[in-house]
Amino acid sequence: MAALNLTERANNHWEQEENQFSVLGTADPDGACESCERCSDQADRRNWTKFFCKYCLGILLSQAMSQFSVAQEFGHTDVLFEYGPEKIEIDARTFTSFFPTRGIAKRFQTLPGFASETDADQGILPNDEIIYNVMSELKFWSGGALRPEQINNIQIRTRNRPASVPDTIVSGQSSDQPGTFDPPTNRVGRSSSSGNFHADLQWFLESTDDEAVPPLGTYAMKLNISTDRAGIANSDPFYFIWHYGADSEDFENAVAFFDASFTEPTLPGDLDGNGQLNADDAEALIAAIRTNSSDLSLDLDGDNVVNTSDLEHWVSQIANTWIGDVDLDGEFSSTDMVSVFQAGRYESLGEATWRQGDWDADGQFGSSDLIMAFQDGGYENGPRPSSQANLVPEPMSLSTTVLGMILLTAILRRRVSQS
Repeated sequence: MAALNLTERANNHWEQEENQFSVLGTADPDGACESCERCSDQADRRNWTKFFCKYCLGILLSQAMSQFSVAQEFGHTDVLFEYGPEKIEIDARTFTSFFPTRGIAKRFQTLPGFASETDADQGILPNDEIIYNVMSELKFWSGGALRPEQINNIQIRTRNRPASVPDTIVSGQSSDQPGTFDPPTNRVGRSSSSGNFHADLQWFLESTDDEAVPPLGTYAMKLNISTDRAGIANSDPFYFIWHYGADSEDFENAVAFFDASFTEPTLPGDLDGNGQLNADDAEALIAAIRTNSSDLSLDLDGDNVVNTSDLEHWVSQIANTWIGDVDLDGEFSSTDMVSVFQAGRYESLGEATWRQGDWDADGQFGSSDLIMAFQDGGYENGPRPSSQANLVPEPMSLSTTVLGMILLTAILRRRVSQS
């Protein structure tokens, strides 16, 4: 059914989306119509986006067909849903598509879409409204991990249906955005009198800074859908995931990561689902803290907030180690300190990770991280005893901590320079 629907949608693409050309008119200026004298002449007199010549229209239709063809390579391209006894049932938890990296539709897409089709033994009740709810900030994956720091000026803007409904903007700094029926926000559409439903929204990958360019990689947005039909609860959460010039293997790993996020980890604290506790888990948690994530699956200490106390809980209660144990071998020792200073991020302007000394989740390695680690009391004290994992370590005076930090820093810098 997917292949048939994609072909049919491509054939009717421009008729179904009455403002599609206005979208393309804001796309890459190097597109076909930039060099078409006929289109350019008409642009001087009126809205050129509605008066393409046949040559340019053919190119645009060809590109649309190509996009739909490529989209079939990305698995689930529509959220297929129907009403269960008490809630909206969906057919998968990840739905994938892509943003073109060049051409007249650069960084624009209409997939994934939403469908509940009567000819596929689905369908909902007549004239029901469907909206979506944004359940997290924008996620970005590259090089095998979440990289929120790379999308500070990047957003995905969604043009809802109809165009009079305000656009929805999701960035790395945004939070939950529930949809509403009155007034309409995050609106997808309304089912037909027969209960058939099929709608595509328009997704734009954009920068909010003229000097910023969306980095290549994988973008993801966590959503669920709602209906105005009484007695039918929201669907389970799912991810829309877009490939944007990503390495193919890295994209597959990203999809697997987001898919695994919907299952309870077999090992508590195993945030990347690989069956072990390691620095990748610490760095995933730090990335969530830095972006003020509202994903309560990362609220490890149960206070309904994702913050540094969750990181401290992960280190001491789950990983049963000390702050500063960058290799997570169970001890905070000179080996860890040499490792972080060799990374060269101390008191620099560069971004730092857990492995590079960022232990307070502020994105940098500085004196505050060292103070935090020494106050935790684990330096050269061996493994943290399981029986004392919940105990507060014997306090050290601040002056002793600072003095030890200064001396150790000087020694380690000398050792690193000599090496």
